[in-house]
Amino acid sequence: MLNDSSSATTSKRRLTRASFFSVFGRILFALAVFVVSQIVAAILVVAIGTATNLVQGDVDTWLNDSVGAQFAYILVAETLVVVAIVLFLRHKKESLSSIGVTPFRSKFLPYAAIGYGAYFGIYILVATLIYTFVPGIDVDQEQQVGFDGATGALELGLTFASLVIIPPLVEEFLFRGFLFSAVRKYFSLATTTIVVSILFALGHLQFGNGAPLLWIAAIDTFVSSVILCVLREKTGSIWSGVIIHALKNGVAFTALFLVTT
Repeated sequence: MLNDSSSATTSKRRLTRASFFSVFGRILFALAVFVVSQIVAAILVVAIGTATNLVQGDVDTWLNDSVGAQFAYILVAETLVVVAIVLFLRHKKESLSSIGVTPFRSKFLPYAAIGYGAYFGIYILVATLIYTFVPGIDVDQEQQVGFDGATGALELGLTFASLVIIPPLVEEFLFRGFLFSAVRKYFSLATTTIVVSILFALGHLQFGNGAPLLWIAAIDTFVSSVILCVLREKTGSIWSGVIIHALKNGVAFTALFLVTT
C-alpha cells in the first residue's frame, strides 16, 4: 500500500510538470505566431508592392496610407495565424472542435446579445472609475486603426473586411479558441480567463509605433475578453465571441468611417 501511494504521488507530480510545460509551450507558440505573422506579412506585402511598382515613395508611408496595402497586410498576417494553428493541431492530431470551432447554431445569437450588453455596461463602469480615480490614464485616447482617408465603396469595403470581419474571426480563433482551450484543460475558468484576457489586452497596447501605450484600449479589450471567455465556457464554442467582437468593431467602424461630423 505504501508503494502504491508513493507511485500515485509521483505520477501526479509528473502530470503536473507535463501540464505546465504543455500549457506554457502552447502560450509561447501562440504569441510567436501572433508576432511573426505580422513581420512576415509586412515583408511579403512590401516585396510584392516593390515588385509591381505599387510602392510610392517611402515604404512606411505607403503601408500606412494605402488602403489596399493595409488590407493585404492584415489578410496575409491573419491567414498565417490560422494556417499555423491548423498545422499545429493537425500535428497533435487534435480537431478544430477541440478549440471551440464548432458548427454555427442559432442559440449563439442570444448569448451574444446578452454578452454584448454585459460588456458595454461593465466597460462604461470601469472607464468611469478610471476617469475618476486614475487620472494618469487618458480614457479619450484614440486607437490608431489605420485606413485614414478611406473613401468610396471599394476602400470602405476593404476597411470593413479588415476591421469587422477578419480580426474577429482570427482573434477569437487564436485567443478564445486555441489559447483558451490550452489553459482551460488544466486550470480553472477564472485562471484561464485572467491569463487569456491579459495576453489579449497586451496585444492591443500598440507597442513600437512611437506613440504612448494605449492603456484604455488594453482595458477595453481585457473587459471584453472576460465576457468572451465566459461565453466560450458556457457555449463550448467561439461563435458568440465572434459575433460580439464583430459588433464591437462594427460600431467603431461606423463611428470612424461612416458617421460624419
